[in-house]
Amino acid sequence: MSGTFTDGTKFVTLEQYKALLVAKKEKFARAFSVKMTTYALGRPVGYTDSAMIESLAESLKKNDYKIRSLIEAIAASEAFGTK
Repeated sequence: MSGTFTDGTKFVTLEQYKALLVAKKEKFARAFSVKMTTYALGRPVGYTDSAMIESLAESLKKNDYKIRSLIEAIAASEAFGTK
C-alpha cells in the first residue's frame, strides 16, 4: 500500500497512512463531516451548508472525534429534519 496526499505528503505503509491522518485530525474531521452529511441528506453539500459543516466538525472535535457524536449532530440538524 502506498500513495500521496493532495499536499504531496507520501506514505508507503498503512501505519504511515494512519499516522498522517491522525496528524491532520481537524482537516479529516471537516472532510468526513461533508461526506457523512452528503450521504445523510441525499444531496451534495453546498455553500449554504458551510456553517452547518463547521459546526459538525467542531462537534466531532469536542467529542474526541467519535463518529457517534457526528451522526447524532447530523440527525439533530435542521437540514436533516427538513429534507
